[in-house]
Amino acid sequence: MPLCDHVSLIGEEDKAWGETPGGGSPLTNNLIVRGPGGQCYPLNVQGDMRVQDLKAQVATAIGVAVEEQYLLHRCKILQDHEALASYDLGTQHHLSKAMAMYQVPTVEVGIRQRGGCFIVTFTLLTILFFATLCAPLTCGTSLCLYLFLLPPVFILPFFCL
Repeated sequence: MPLCDHVSLIGEEDKAWGETPGGGSPLTNNLIVRGPGGQCYPLNVQGDMRVQDLKAQVATAIGVAVEEQYLLHRCKILQDHEALASYDLGTQHHLSKAMAMYQVPTVEVGIRQRGGCFIVTFTLLTILFFATLCAPLTCGTSLCLYLFLLPPVFILPFFCL
């Protein structure tokens, strides 16, 4: 369920945000995940979690497959093998409850989009098809396009895989 109300993310207690009951470790903090449509989802993370574990939580929360997403925090792409603590996510912050409302860490979710090479290949094939149709009208000079357009038609799909 999307939620962007930072006040409801903070516990009812007057404790510092990010502290665990009894002072145990690892620390559990609230994290805001902003989806591709701008919806916000609160998640509980731990500092020793890896980014790939966070991606799995995000996949269940917003429904975007792990392979299709990349995560951004402070304009940096989070690497799968890194711990969240290396990006200052999931670490203990000594903030009062009032300050914590404005300091909740936010991670942006982006979706990887592919397929531009196939559109270019299709366009080149369309140009070659029309060049073939125009060949009788141009006395065959339109067939010179084959020399320049045929190699990219075969090479581009290998870069899209």
